[in-house]
Amino acid sequence: MYSLGFTKRIVTFDFFPRSVQKSIVFYGFRRRWTVGIWLNYQKQMMALRPVKNTQNETCIPFGEIRSVEVVGDEYTKTIFGGVGVGSFFGGSAKSEGFNRGLQVRITTGNIRSGTNAYFLNLWEPRLGAKLNKSDPNFKAIQECARSIIDEIEIIIQESQSVEKEHSEREVRQCPYCSEDILATAKKCKHCGEWLEGK
Repeated sequence: MYSLGFTKRIVTFDFFPRSVQKSIVFYGFRRRWTVGIWLNYQKQMMALRPVKNTQNETCIPFGEIRSVEVVGDEYTKTIFGGVGVGSFFGGSAKSEGFNRGLQVRITTGNIRSGTNAYFLNLWEPRLGAKLNKSDPNFKAIQECARSIIDEIEIIIQESQSVEKEHSEREVRQCPYCSEDILATAKKCKHCGEWLEGK
């Protein structure tokens, strides 16, 4: 990705402790943990690698990103227990947290293509795995998600301020072709006529 001009990346692998990174590399699973985003600030582009074990990326222009959020990382299951004696029933219930995974949803949209949602599957636990918020690997993935969200929120704010700046420029109509042009234009970008003195 760096050879394509992407200068910054935020991927799951980079947030693991060094000891975990070494074992991932040793066992040949590095590609598996490169879910995340790559950024090219010069071209105003972001590349997404949404799932493990893939080299397929989706490129999105900064100006099309509309929102970003973390999508559910746990659910709670209540387990009932008790002892019944005759008509009297006594017991208790306890809740256990189960890990459903951790995803970041990025929504894009423009007038031509409508709205799209992309999901980065940062954490895919084993089916039925209990949630362990103190697991350092899970905490590393949460930190990766926060970093992705912070970076994309800054991109969204910058893109919106640029769009607002463009929309606030004064315009006038070209006297030759009637297309909108900047009020300070000396030549029409549509028909090519010089506007000096007009």
